[in-house]
Amino acid sequence: MSQYSFLAVPLKSTHDVDLVKPLTTYIDTVYNTSDDNRAEVAEAIQELNKLRSKACCQPLDKHQSALDIVTRLVCIAFFFISTYSLPPDDCVNFRYYDQLVAIENKIIISATQNPVVFKWKDAFDKGSLFFSKASLSISDGAFERAAVLFNCGALMSNIAASQPLLTDEEMKTAAKLFQQSAGVFARLKDTILGMVQQDPTPDLLPDTLASLSAIMLAQAQEAIYIKAYKDKMKPSALVKISAQVGDFYQDAQKTMNRDAVKGLWEKEWLHIVSGKALGFQAIAQLHQSEVGFYFH
Repeated sequence: MSQYSFLAVPLKSTHDVDLVKPLTTYIDTVYNTSDDNRAEVAEAIQELNKLRSKACCQPLDKHQSALDIVTRLVCIAFFFISTYSLPPDDCVNFRYYDQLVAIENKIIISATQNPVVFKWKDAFDKGSLFFSKASLSISDGAFERAAVLFNCGALMSNIAASQPLLTDEEMKTAAKLFQQSAGVFARLKDTILGMVQQDPTPDLLPDTLASLSAIMLAQAQEAIYIKAYKDKMKPSALVKISAQVGDFYQDAQKTMNRDAVKGLWEKEWLHIVSGKALGFQAIAQLHQSEVGFYFH
């Protein structure tokens, strides 16, 4: 946790799976590909298998380079195993792009067609009696993508929370990554039940994802406030920014207290969110009291 008590979302964990053999066999069986195309597809599958191992099964540091690894896997997953949505715009710059477009929409991973079992552990699982479903195994590419996207949002939160916030760039980076993390969790909240065709682990429940999105949004606004305060903005501006921080933390507190997920959170998380909701309301009132003095 940072000196500002920013909350970082834990990552889901998984284990290595062999994508090369089943996907290559599937392509050879279903598609009449030329030798050149077969070699191209085989190379893409090898790259995907290596990248998954690096992004999902090895420890990642809290730096942008680690996020780039996960983002690349998200990009490949979007093209490679689903037609659900488009990848981020910057994915077109990756060297895998041309290979992936060639096989886009041609490989389906499901329980009935080309099964590959993906097992992911709940990010918040600590042996809780209230949440006994510690992991989930599904042969579905959409589930794999959902887990990877969750980790992308979680890693963004970790990198953001680790920023010292001593320079303009660090404060901007923290705010941007918290905002992006909020967007990832919000996106998952709206789509998760369609992506996972059975009861998800608690970390992937819509209410959990809504809570995480709300927390990240509040922390993004807090980073903006920290920059505004250090930039010595006018009290009237600080009133608006700090009040918004308090409102966002109040929203996060409400979502965290929903019946479906209120037993999931550590007490420290609840105390930090509730404390900041009240604290930033007080800060807004303090800045409001300074408004009159500023003009004298």
